[in-house]
Amino acid sequence: MTICAMWDSVTAPADGYGSFELPAGIAAPRLTLVTRHRRSLRDWNVSATRSLTFLDVNANAVEVLADVVADESLDVARIIIDGCLTTRDFLDVLTSVPHSNAADILWIDDDGSAYLSAGGRGGDRLLYRLKAHDVDFYLAVHGLLVG
Repeated sequence: MTICAMWDSVTAPADGYGSFELPAGIAAPRLTLVTRHRRSLRDWNVSATRSLTFLDVNANAVEVLADVVADESLDVARIIIDGCLTTRDFLDVLTSVPHSNAADILWIDDDGSAYLSAGGRGGDRLLYRLKAHDVDFYLAVHGLLVG
């Protein structure tokens, strides 16, 4: 599995990509993983956070996402699936989420509406239906879009 992360210039290697060691006393950022089609029209704010990571969609995207949500060594805050998986694929990803994973998982449909799976009290997961303006609000609150 290869995930290419873009980091800010303060902590990044010269080419802006790859792994690095954080300075002492600096906590690793929680990851936001975005899967999208290249045709996505969203203007992702890659400079706002050094934890925004993009995963290009291919034939094994469901397996890769299932591996990510199952990997307890990754500190994933949220996974955003932007119009690139079917609803069945989204459900397959959700069924692979371990009880200990509290990351938000947002599946955005082509019409802009979405489903958000979020951790609830006691470790249970809740599923919310979001309208397009709710999705915009969610992405704006987390500083994930430009503007």
